[in-house]
Formats: sequence, structure tokens, C-alpha cells
Amino acid sequence: MVNQQLVDYIKRYKKRGYSSREVVDYLVSQGYDSEEISEALKYVKKTSKLPHYKFFLIGAIILVILGVAIIFTQSMHLIRLDLILTTALILVLISVILKSRYKM
Repeated sequence: MVNQQLVDYIKRYKKRGYSSREVVDYLVSQGYDSEEISEALKYVKKTSKLPHYKFFLIGAIILVILGVAIIFTQSMHLIRLDLILTTALILVLISVILKSRYKM
């Protein structure tokens, strides 16, 4: 069973910007078993999610791509809905893959 106290500690200090190595080194210096630390670290990595700011960044990129596609097609005096819909479908698929990858 994973030591919840170690899991909480690792999550807290990873959020504060410490590297995994720094956290592990500190915990070892405090007398924690390296195998127990490794198990807690694996648990944290397995359950961690993609930071929210990255989803905002992905959303902004999606909007820019769709905006450029619309502007480009309108400047050609054509509205190529097939290109816009294909781009939107690709972006939705990327979103689904990211969500499944990071268990969102």
C-alpha cells in the first residue's frame, strides 16, 4: 500500500517546483525507505494530470488555427467548410487523446 503521507508530500513539493530528485533526496535524508519513496513517486506520476494552463494553451492554439483557416478561406472568397471541419475534427481528436492520456 502506498504511504499517503509521502504521496501528499511529493505532490506538495512538486507543485512548488522541486524536482523529483530533490524531493527523493530529501526524503531519503529524513530516513524514509527508498523503495517506499519510489512507490509513492510512481503513484504520483501515474495519477498526475496535465496542468490546466497547458489546456488553456492548447485551446488558444486551436482557436488560432481555426481563425487562420477561416480568414484564409475568406480571403480567397471561398468558404471551405470541409477544411474547417477537418481541422476541427483533428483538434477534437487531439483533445480526446490528451484527455485519455492524462486521465482528465
